Amino acid sequence: MIDKFMESKWFMRVVALLLALLLYSSVNFDQDQSPQTASSSDSLEVIEEVPVDVIYDNENFVVTGAPSTVTMTIEGPRAIVQSTRAQKEYEVFIDMSNADIGEVNVPIQVRNISEKLTVTLDPTYADVSLQERVSKEFSVEAEFDTSQLAEGFESDTPIVDPTKVTIVGAKNVIDQITYVKAALNIGSEVDETILTNAPIRVLDRDLNLLNVVVEPARVEVRVPVRNPSKTVPVEIVQSGKLPDGVTLNSISTDVKEITLYGRQSVLDRIERYEVKVDVTKLEEDDVVNIPVNLQDGLNRASEDEIPVQVDITKEEERTFSDVSISTSGLENGLEVEFVTPKNGRTNVTASGESTIVQELEGSAFTLLLDLSGLEAGEHTIPIDVDGPDNVVWSFPSKNVTIRIIEPDSENA
Repeated sequence: MIDKFMESKWFMRVVALLLALLLYSSVNFDQDQSPQTASSSDSLEVIEEVPVDVIYDNENFVVTGAPSTVTMTIEGPRAIVQSTRAQKEYEVFIDMSNADIGEVNVPIQVRNISEKLTVTLDPTYADVSLQERVSKEFSVEAEFDTSQLAEGFESDTPIVDPTKVTIVGAKNVIDQITYVKAALNIGSEVDETILTNAPIRVLDRDLNLLNVVVEPARVEVRVPVRNPSKTVPVEIVQSGKLPDGVTLNSISTDVKEITLYGRQSVLDRIERYEVKVDVTKLEEDDVVNIPVNLQDGLNRASEDEIPVQVDITKEEERTFSDVSISTSGLENGLEVEFVTPKNGRTNVTASGESTIVQELEGSAFTLLLDLSGLEAGEHTIPIDVDGPDNVVWSFPSKNVTIRIIEPDSENA
């Protein structure tokens, strides 16, 4: 019976239907699974700083504004992504070969990369300028900041070699050139002639750096640096007051001239170098070394210090009491008596070098009144003194009052 059923047409139809359903289900399952399988094998990579090549007629034109690099994102099968990143056979470029002169917004493109990859560039467009290529010669000016010089040093006009350079660039940029400078970066405290190789900086009127090609890009710069000098006489100036009892006999130095170094404007105002000697504490012969002080704008002197010879005499004061006062020239028949001082004696104060004063006696002084031609009566007469040399003397009073009398008339 089973054999008859299997041989029947209905059995064959049921089997065919089941096989069809099975085949359909298998196909749909494969289609549903295929995207998931492909997705799991894809990869995404971000490649930064990819160089951008600009295609244009670089013999006759100049392109500015194009980005030098872009960021490129690639996505696709992992194996292709990895090989693309490693081999770097791709090329990112901007095609300006058919562009018109002027400003233009152009796409950034990529080639030599697998079509199975999805590529994204950042940025995707660029604003660039295509200009006529111009070559022009300009003079170079050295840019040196004199504040970098050491104190007192001065510089002469910098010497540039070569004096001119050729600048190539877009015509509209060349027309903006205002300054072509050789920039010197020397540092500070410069105290000798500078010889250096300096880069060229091309600037517009607002001191913005311009994008041009300079030939040569560097020049030799020589900046003569000098230290001006002036030789002036040395002059000793006494300051302060000598201590009591001290006499300054002489003050001198063997250094008659001094050479000063520094800014010329400062040197021009100096006619002499004053050495100030403070005598307030001098009490004996001595050699005083005075440091050389430099004013602002000077940096050096031929002498660090100036020796000054000081010749001192130490004074002493001594008073001699009751030195008698003599008279002369009194006419015959007249007598004299002292009114002030009453006893005809006075004190003498002598001052001078201590070795001389210490040896003096009161008898060394002769005090004399000249009474010649005086008549009877009271008279005030100056004292004439005869005393030793190199000594100064003084009295309580320079004058003496006397009375001349006639003895006979007094008795009468």
